[in-house]
Amino acid sequence: MMPFRPIYPFMRMFPRMFMTPVMPCMYYAPRYQMPIFKMPETRSYEPIYEVPEENNSSVDLFRKTYESIINKPSRESVWEDEDVTPSADIEHEDDNDEQAEQTVDISSIPDEKKLGAEFLERVKLVAQNLKCDYKDLLAVLNSESSLNPQAGLDRKTGKIKGAVGLLQFTNIAIEELNRRYNLDLTKEKILKMTAVEQLDLVEKYLKIAKSRVFGENERLSAANLYAITFLPARANRLTLCTKGEKDSEGRLLRYYEKNQGFDLNNDGKITKNELAQRINNKRVNESIFA
Repeated sequence: MMPFRPIYPFMRMFPRMFMTPVMPCMYYAPRYQMPIFKMPETRSYEPIYEVPEENNSSVDLFRKTYESIINKPSRESVWEDEDVTPSADIEHEDDNDEQAEQTVDISSIPDEKKLGAEFLERVKLVAQNLKCDYKDLLAVLNSESSLNPQAGLDRKTGKIKGAVGLLQFTNIAIEELNRRYNLDLTKEKILKMTAVEQLDLVEKYLKIAKSRVFGENERLSAANLYAITFLPARANRLTLCTKGEKDSEGRLLRYYEKNQGFDLNNDGKITKNELAQRINNKRVNESIFA
């Protein structure tokens, strides 16, 4: 052990200045180096006061309220929470889509009764960019909207309720597209787009969804393509959701309940195999584009 040797001359001249409580916390490295300070170890103490058993319910309520405020995801982080993901499916967890009804001018909405060869060619290009089979993509769009770019609009009343467009875009999905691509989309604006124009949004949305669990150059199977459309954050699971699922606060998630038609064998689960079967049932005869 190296003997105690003050390094600096003024420490020799004024030794009493250094006789402080800090001294026990200081030791010297090899000669001619600066002293190294170490903080004394702290001790943890158990709380003296314990909440009586009968009052624990109020404490739990406070804790849950505090945690819900602290852990509430922001708009930017909403995609990081696997249970709050903007999916584009027939029915969704976005309650605002169910509650809010909008009215639009029907005369401003195109009425595309027939989709032509241009639409099919654009679908092929989008599928190529997404690294998936264009026939699978056509089947997904057919399952979501019956290839109707104005799906979600009641032409008799002019009211919009729920998700809209070819891929059934929800409010959350539209907000995410606006944030990621600096757009100014609304449901009404999407409905005013032609089918070919909406395919650009389909590609943008599915690229975001794919990036959640798959690599950019990874090939998407039919099941994985539908999985990123349905629940992007869970697209790498075999079982996507189950009946009665609840979040950390005990609220019903309703992923299963609002898409029960996907459960083909009625076992209380929606799996990727069932999504693949649904795609096979929704294959499109390409002669309709001739």
